[in-house]
Amino acid sequence: MHKNNLFTILFLSMFIFSCENNTTVRIDSPENNEVLSKLFKIEISITNNDSIQYVGIIINEDSLDDIDYDEPYAFFVNSIEFENNSKNKIMAYAYDYDGNKIESDTVVIEIDNSKSYPNQINIEEILFLNNQFEIKWNSEEINDFKSYIIEKSLNPRMQNSEILSTIFNQNQKALIDRESDETITNYFRVNIVDTLGFETKGKIFKSNIYPLPKLSEIVSISYDLDSMQINWTKNNSKNFLNYKVLSVNSSMGKDTIAEINNISNVSLRIPSKIFIPSKKNKFSILVENKFGQTIESEEKFNIIDQDPNAVLIEHISYDLNKMEIKWNKSIDNDFKKYEIIYSNKKNGIKKLLGNYYNRDSLKYNVFDFDPTIENWFWIKVVDLWGLDSISEPMSNFIDELPDTNSINSIKYDEKNLVINWNKYKYDDFKSYQILHSFSEFGEKKILKEIDDINQLSFSTNTINPIVKNWFWIKNIDYWNQSSLSNPKSNKVKSLPISISVDSVWFNDKRINVEWEKSNSKYFNHYQLFWSLTEFGEKQSIIRLYNQDRNFFSSENFDFSKENWFSIDHIDNWGNKISGKNMSNSPNYPPSSIPIIDITYDAKKINIRWKKSKDEDFKQYNLFFSNQEQQKISKIRSFYSISDTFFQFIHDSTFNPSISKWFFIETVDQKHQSSNGPVFEVIDNPPENSILDSIKYSSESFLFSWTSNKENDFLKYNLYQSENKNMKNEEIIFTTDDINDTIFTLQGIDFWETKYYRVETEDIWNLKNSSEIMIADSKSIFYKIENTKVHQKGNSSVQSLDGGFVIVGELDNKENNDDIFIQKINTKGKTDWIKTFGGKGDDRAYSIKNTADKGYVIIGFTEALIEKNGDIWVIKVDSEGKMEWNRTYGGFNSEIGFDISQTKDNGYIILGNTFSKGNETSDIWLIKTDRNGFPIWNKIFGENHWEVGHSVCQKSDSGFIITGYKQQIDKELKNIFILNIDKNGNKIWEKLLDENNNSIGYEIKETEDKGFVILGSTESIFPLKSNVFFGKINSFGDLIWKRKFGGNNDNISFSFAKSSFNSFAIAGSTKKVNDEKSSFWILKLDSIGKEIWKNSFYENFDVEIKKIIKSKDGGYFITGSAKSFDQSSKLLYVKTDFDGKISK
Repeated sequence: MHKNNLFTILFLSMFIFSCENNTTVRIDSPENNEVLSKLFKIEISITNNDSIQYVGIIINEDSLDDIDYDEPYAFFVNSIEFENNSKNKIMAYAYDYDGNKIESDTVVIEIDNSKSYPNQINIEEILFLNNQFEIKWNSEEINDFKSYIIEKSLNPRMQNSEILSTIFNQNQKALIDRESDETITNYFRVNIVDTLGFETKGKIFKSNIYPLPKLSEIVSISYDLDSMQINWTKNNSKNFLNYKVLSVNSSMGKDTIAEINNISNVSLRIPSKIFIPSKKNKFSILVENKFGQTIESEEKFNIIDQDPNAVLIEHISYDLNKMEIKWNKSIDNDFKKYEIIYSNKKNGIKKLLGNYYNRDSLKYNVFDFDPTIENWFWIKVVDLWGLDSISEPMSNFIDELPDTNSINSIKYDEKNLVINWNKYKYDDFKSYQILHSFSEFGEKKILKEIDDINQLSFSTNTINPIVKNWFWIKNIDYWNQSSLSNPKSNKVKSLPISISVDSVWFNDKRINVEWEKSNSKYFNHYQLFWSLTEFGEKQSIIRLYNQDRNFFSSENFDFSKENWFSIDHIDNWGNKISGKNMSNSPNYPPSSIPIIDITYDAKKINIRWKKSKDEDFKQYNLFFSNQEQQKISKIRSFYSISDTFFQFIHDSTFNPSISKWFFIETVDQKHQSSNGPVFEVIDNPPENSILDSIKYSSESFLFSWTSNKENDFLKYNLYQSENKNMKNEEIIFTTDDINDTIFTLQGIDFWETKYYRVETEDIWNLKNSSEIMIADSKSIFYKIENTKVHQKGNSSVQSLDGGFVIVGELDNKENNDDIFIQKINTKGKTDWIKTFGGKGDDRAYSIKNTADKGYVIIGFTEALIEKNGDIWVIKVDSEGKMEWNRTYGGFNSEIGFDISQTKDNGYIILGNTFSKGNETSDIWLIKTDRNGFPIWNKIFGENHWEVGHSVCQKSDSGFIITGYKQQIDKELKNIFILNIDKNGNKIWEKLLDENNNSIGYEIKETEDKGFVILGSTESIFPLKSNVFFGKINSFGDLIWKRKFGGNNDNISFSFAKSSFNSFAIAGSTKKVNDEKSSFWILKLDSIGKEIWKNSFYENFDVEIKKIIKSKDGGYFITGSAKSFDQSSKLLYVKTDFDGKISK
């Protein structure tokens, strides 16, 4: 009603009249410098108050939420909201219907809460009866009583205490505790809280404990083929009741398999039907006394039955009828069977040939086999428990090809040609084949196949003996394998063979000629010819009729010229044939021989030169010269033409950095000589290694450089300096391994800049250096992805290597949104990006780190037909590869906003559901195991709109949620906070900023177990959106709140906890009717007061969705920027610790 009146009056006042304002505002109570405590009243009086619309107060520059519209104007303030012994400023203000603001003078008050706290109450006694504690305490009645808080701890100083109960009935002075363990010491205390939140803690009270029964330990677990026996130590507890034998094999926990009341009975036999010795059968002994106290022994398990011993295949043999596999006997008493397994390849597909259940059956025969290929066999031993072991494979020896035969002779007369050969040696004989061809490499034809092993000759009259005929003998065995003999031909009578001159040389001025010796039985004589040129006219020198004389010597030839000789071979029938001719080499000076290479190391020198081709070679002489002394020295002579390498040990004065000169002198038999070219030896500095760009990752610099390829390498030195000219450099790494070219320098602080170079040194102390490279661990960047598709970043986390991982949504090719996850390194470069989605819209709203170094993502997935969404959770590894995904939904739409990994490595999922049936949104909270399978789920909602945006797990393992609630009959949304326990049961719920339109976006727990909430709030006059930031205590009571904004719309969805209990908020500002916007980072202290603010301006409409604090103290911001074509581009920014960036 006030809202409607306000607008009506404002409208009339704007158009009808305005008047002079003489109104004054005064604070009547409290007085200036008055000391106050507990709940105090502020009274305000106003003169000329007919035009006053409402009155408010400002304490310490912060406005109270309450506004008073009616006289008398008064406000009640709780002193607990102020620091004790603090001075605080109060000012009152009033707004009239014309929008004028009138302020009072400031009144200073002092807060003294020393007497505000209720009197201490203490525990009188703690009793333990019927397996439960009864806690009793004293108290006195107080008028402003709110609750008793009963705490319990295992620590005498109540560290890490837990709240057993909160009691709101002042007359209740006892509590039953059935959960505490009476066998250990527990510490309790009772605290009293008044209605203003003042809490007084009671004295700590220690519980008494009863002695546990004594422990009985399992002595042994043994088994045979029939049963398993468990033995344990006898118990001598005074109040013994029974033993319980527990089996720990059940997936649901531990099962009692026997209860024994006789204290002397310390063994139990279990039939073989209910245990498997091939697995761990875990047992423990639980001893119970008459007081219901128990003690359990350490879990023990049987010795796991081992796989049976593998047998060894002894041999695989075969004859013409069968192949036999034989193996050694199994030594296992629990033997069941042998399995004979076969494959035609060692790594081929195996098949089972047969089973033998008799342990003494140790051989197996195969009758269908081929020994010309590999036949692989295995023997598998299987025991009674189904365990097995398989032998090493063995194959037969592949049957070899039959031996190659040979033709002994081919004889002929005027009628027949007879071929004789050797006998086949083995019993797998099948046949001989006689093959014939008219040429050695021509097509062969079978003359005859003979299956009698003893027939070793063949006669035919179909072969013409005056031409050359070629014959072969082929041996064929039982398996149709064959081998072919070398060819043999008949002797042809028609022409003798040609004889070539082998060598022509001079010796003591005599020329010597040698040729091949004739072996023809039809030989008649040799005829020697001479010519001055290779193709010149020949002159007959001599005829020689002695078949064994194959040389000629004479002094009548000039050795300085070429002399060509050839031989005619003539048989008894006058047929002749000329052989190849040959000449002597003219006696020129020897060829000069160059040195090919000279290598050296720290001990020796290796010299290699080219081999001489001179026929009259006599020796090499190796010479050395020192360029400085100009003195030539002979090192050594070499008399073998093949001696082209020499190695010798140099002395300590050898220095390859000074030039040395070597050459080879060649001498021939005529004592003529030639010098080869001079070879200079001087060592160059080593090749410099190229130092790659230095990378920064995981608080380390990563170095790599190219390796040296030289034989005289000594070491690499890696230098570091603070200066770019390497002044005052120092060696940080040295290695003498030529391939050791990678180094990681750990312990790099954030925001460091250093300079580096790699030096290569050889054994002669010569050095060369790479270029100087800069390395820095700074991480500052500002990126807007220039993609062609719509892409929005909604959430981010930091990765283990110092980079960042972003999730959000991007358009796919079918104009639907897909979920993307993108990895960014410390310099803002993309390492990888993955997408997930189907044909409908899929979006991600939150990502969190998981304990296994991966990530979990939450959002929603849309069914294409119904256009209804389900909550979608995706678990990925550290490289973004999906490990599993789950959807959660009903018959209507569901959406997931937040997820966190819980202390038990499961997950808590926060979403909203429309499936309840009342056409409004309800908060849906799902607790899952580590694989995303639900453990419990809770729906919170009435016939209103309840929306949850953020959830976090509290220190007591419960959960806290923020979002907003909107009643159906009202337009205003209010920040909604829901506190629940670890089982999903509601503890309390609160609404904040009830007089404004407000939404909660993110909530986090503080060190004092309170909570900080970030949201948005809309002011009434003028109408604009501001950032809400407030803190509540563990009961949901508001401690302080702040609003941030100006004359424009300001929105923030995320904040980060920072050092010294401070906070950082990231958001954006947009002017009315302006498509451009700016974004900012706001740093606040522990009570929400501004420390600094940095703003950044863009030509786009910017939306910031997430801010996180990075390991280097800076901040990482994720969001999107809407370009002129209305498509969103991914925006991510990394700042320094002061929130500053560089584009």
